[in-house]
Amino acid sequence: MAEDGCIFRFINMVLDRAPQTLALLSVLGLLVVLPPILSSTYAAPDRKAADQGDARAQYSLGVMYERGRGVAQDYTQALFWYRKAADQGHALAQGNLGLMYEWGEGVVQNFVQAHKWFNITAAHSTGESRELAVKNRDILERKMTQAQVAEAQKIAQEWKPKTD
Repeated sequence: MAEDGCIFRFINMVLDRAPQTLALLSVLGLLVVLPPILSSTYAAPDRKAADQGDARAQYSLGVMYERGRGVAQDYTQALFWYRKAADQGHALAQGNLGLMYEWGEGVVQNFVQAHKWFNITAAHSTGESRELAVKNRDILERKMTQAQVAEAQKIAQEWKPKTD
C-alpha cells in the first residue's frame, strides 16, 4: 500500500490547487473536506519570515523545494525547511519529514526517523492530521523490527518542540 504514504503530500497538493469552492474528495477510502481557498494561485512564502522563525513560511519553503515550485527541486533544502518547521510543532512539516525519511528523499532511508516523525505528529495533532499520521505510522511498522519500533517510540517521547 505505497499509496497510503502519499496522503500528506496529496492533501498538500490539493490545498495548493483547490478552487475557491468547497471540495469533497474520496482519497483511499477517506473523506477529506477542504475549506474554501481564498486564492488558487500559488503564493510564494515570505523568505524573511521563514528566516525569522515563522513555521508556516518554513513549511511553505519546504514544499517549494520538494516540488520544485519557483526554485530548482532540492530535497536537501526541503528537508532543512521542513525540519525547522517540524521542530516548532508544525504537523504537516512533521508528516512530510516522516515521508522523506521513509522514502529516502534528501536523506538516507531511515524507518526509525520516519516512525518518530509520524508518532510526533500523531501525539501533537488532532483530527485528520492525527488520523493520517497514525495510518502512516502503522503502515510503516509493518516494515520494521520490534527493536526499531521501540527505538522510534523512545526518541519520539523524548522530543520537545524548539522555541528559539
